[in-house]
Amino acid sequence: MWVIVALVSLIVLIILILCIPLALVFQVNTSKSPVFQIRLLWLFGLIDRDLKKAKKEEPEKITRGEPKPKRRIKASTVYRILRTRGLFTHLRRLLVSVFKNLKIKELAANIKLGLGNPADTALLFVLLGPLYFLLNKLPYEINVLPSFDGDITLEAYLHGVIRLWPILVVLALLRFVFSVPAIRISKTLILKR
Repeated sequence: MWVIVALVSLIVLIILILCIPLALVFQVNTSKSPVFQIRLLWLFGLIDRDLKKAKKEEPEKITRGEPKPKRRIKASTVYRILRTRGLFTHLRRLLVSVFKNLKIKELAANIKLGLGNPADTALLFVLLGPLYFLLNKLPYEINVLPSFDGDITLEAYLHGVIRLWPILVVLALLRFVFSVPAIRISKTLILKR
């Protein structure tokens, strides 16, 4: 009895944790030197991870004996997987579901753009006029300014926060994994081993 209560409690706890939204905070600044920062916030900021870190050098692996042959999927198997009926429909449904769950909470951009010749810059901004008009209709603060210095200029500052609920992504993934095409693909991969 206690085992069932513990398992149910664990499942409820996992579901509650997955209901807490993730926030992806990104920032791009090209004014002096290009800087790109991306952070993942979870549990209302208690967990804060910088996703862009310097790669650590891995020590060389010492191999003894013959290396193990890598298992490769044959082209005929890949072709058979791609021909699975309904695969692209379910894959499209998965992607639409994930992107529908992404919510842009905050977006701010300041872009200063200039070409070498001020006349070319003016012509560029005449062509970008309708796009700038559409950008002003969005609920985000996006500014695109011309630079008539005579130098080629691209200075940009972009800051955004994207929110995602993990439970919705997990549900979409489960719906894809237990769909008929995914089961057919797993069957194909198992039989071809």
